[in-house]
Amino acid sequence: MIQQSLLINTAIINKSPITNVTTFISMILFAHAKVYTGQIQSSFI
Repeated sequence: MIQQSLLINTAIINKSPITNVTTFISMILFAHAKVYTGQIQSSFI
């Protein structure tokens, strides 16, 4: 699932570099944050 979104984002970035680099980075950070919070929640349970 993550790999698919990365491929889609790379295709978008190739079309318009400046605007989508920031969204690409923010999506990666968001995905990592989601995984991180999920790990924290599971460790507390």
